[in-house]
Amino acid sequence: SQGLEFDSTINPPAIPGLTFTLSGIWMNAEYDSYPGAPVVTGSPEDLADGVANGVGDLSGEDVAGIPEFAGSFGVQYTRDFNGGEAFFRADYQYESEVKLLNNLPDDITRSVNTINASFGVNLDNGLEALLWARNLNEDEYYTSGFPTTLQAGSFSAYPNQPRTYGSRCASSSRILKGTRTLPRRETGGVFSVLRRVQAMRTLRSDIFRMSARWQVGES
Repeated sequence: SQGLEFDSTINPPAIPGLTFTLSGIWMNAEYDSYPGAPVVTGSPEDLADGVANGVGDLSGEDVAGIPEFAGSFGVQYTRDFNGGEAFFRADYQYESEVKLLNNLPDDITRSVNTINASFGVNLDNGLEALLWARNLNEDEYYTSGFPTTLQAGSFSAYPNQPRTYGSRCASSSRILKGTRTLPRRETGGVFSVLRRVQAMRTLRSDIFRMSARWQVGES
């Protein structure tokens, strides 16, 4: 594997309290030697030895799940006021498109373009309050997957968490948290999304469960 990584922080002198962050990594990840690797049953890699058993040789092939480029850009602005400080923070996460796993079809991929943001205050008396939001732009991608064992030619995959927002209030005596997950838009095509979400405005974060099923050649 070969790669190049960078990380930078910029504080413009003309605007006190403003900070920009930029980081990224280029990676060329290949298997030096990987005989007996799990592959898609019936694929050219699987049939190279004349046997359709879901096992092949991926030596010299790209490593699935590792993007060629991944990076992030962030901005934060902090402003002092009488009795404390307030801040706003936002960041953008990017990953280039990559095949999800070696034993899934080539068209089951992942690419990430996610925006997160938060706003908060820190008071001199020790009180802290924070409002946050994750995946503001409702970016949709798969995080993992596997061949479905009970039905040949079908695959299962797990989607990422949809837009979620919450709050946090802390002091020297107690911490209160609240979260809520917004429902994802209806998705058509060759897969359906199933998920269960439980949101609890208590001292614990919400419980989040999702799953997706992808069926080859069927809607």
